[in-house]
Amino acid sequence: MVGNYKMRSEQEIEKIKRSFFRENLLELIGNTDNKPIVIRGRYKHREDGHFYTFISIKPIIPGYKARNLCGHINVPISEVDSFTTLDAKDERKPFIIIGIPSYYGENIKRGCVKLYRAKGITPIFRAEDIEKYLSKELFEKMYKFDMKYVLQERPESYPSLQ
Repeated sequence: MVGNYKMRSEQEIEKIKRSFFRENLLELIGNTDNKPIVIRGRYKHREDGHFYTFISIKPIIPGYKARNLCGHINVPISEVDSFTTLDAKDERKPFIIIGIPSYYGENIKRGCVKLYRAKGITPIFRAEDIEKYLSKELFEKMYKFDMKYVLQERPESYPSLQ
């Protein structure tokens, strides 16, 4: 310890950047050609607060298994409730989120995703309903993630947008 601060390893610092600051989301700000991103996250139920939390945030890259973009994001309940309502029965269920990378915070910026608002688009829905809310044509208008997020090719296509 130095003063009141614990010295951290480079690995710990990198983990903090990725998870707390959501560095990958921050990198996307202004770099998506004004196109929304399409991500998948599992709902993490919490009884308190003003946000819904989604964990294991991954970009949707048809035909590929993707790396985590970040550990979690919080979306204001007031934004989500105009499209769907979540409760304890939705715990760990996957959701698709269409949004614009952004940040919050004055002195310390933390990455976030603001739900995309456009006529005819539902920006948050259960992953099982992907074909209902996200057509191939609509998906083609979204931001295409860099292959650096790809873990491996998938023989089956998830989602079935090919």
